[in-house]
Amino acid sequence: MVHKLTNSDSPVCVLALAVSNSPENEPAAIDFQPFNDWLVYPKGRQIGTRKMNAGEEPEKIYLDMMAFLKDVGQSAIERGMIPRIDPSSGTPEVGSLNWPELVRLVEKVRVHQGKVRITAMALDDTKASIR
Repeated sequence: MVHKLTNSDSPVCVLALAVSNSPENEPAAIDFQPFNDWLVYPKGRQIGTRKMNAGEEPEKIYLDMMAFLKDVGQSAIERGMIPRIDPSSGTPEVGSLNWPELVRLVEKVRVHQGKVRITAMALDDTKASIR
C-alpha cells in the first residue's frame, strides 16, 4: 500500500474502514482502500437542477427538496466522489444538511409564487475526498 501511494502520479486519499467492532483497548482490523483524489466538480459547475411549485404545502416542498438533494448526492457518487457510509442504514451518501439548513431552504422556496427552479452549484473545486 505504501509503495502504491508514494509512487502514484496523482493525489490519492485512503479510506480506513473498521472491518468489525472491537472491545475498548483491543486492536481493530482495518481495511485501507486507496482512491484517486481527482476533481469531481470545478468551481461554479452546475451539479443539478429541478423545478418545483413554491405554492405547494411545506411538507411537499420538503419531500421534493429531499429527493433533489438525494439525486445530487447520487450524481456526485457516480462521478467519483468518495461517499461516507451512514452507520444507521449502511447506505453511501455525500454531503449533509442539518435540520435548520433544510428548513431555511424550504422557506426560500416558499417565499416565491408558482414554479421555481432550484440549482445546486459547486461553491469551490470539489475533489473526490471532500464531502
